[in-house]
Amino acid sequence: IGGRLLTDPDSFQKSDGSPVAVDMGASWIHGVTDNPLTALSREANVDLITSIEDVKMLGAGMKEIDRSVDDKMGDLFDSLLDKGAAECWKREESASVVRSKA
Repeated sequence: IGGRLLTDPDSFQKSDGSPVAVDMGASWIHGVTDNPLTALSREANVDLITSIEDVKMLGAGMKEIDRSVDDKMGDLFDSLLDKGAAECWKREESASVVRSKA
């Protein structure tokens, strides 16, 4: 989901031959400020490349969306992400996302 992590579900197997999904790592850290993945990456001597944060939202016909609408959408996204994370941490179980073998 989101294309930020790469999980390899096929290359590794248990001794009984059943597959083991292995996370190959992140290719993108979104929001590096106060993100624990940033600190872990730096501890592991991973080179971080800063991407451009000043992007423009485009709508139908590739027309630029008004900046105030773009800002409102960004705030909404951040709010939903925060709520989703809060709900996730309330749960005791964990899950792994793997791509389907279609």
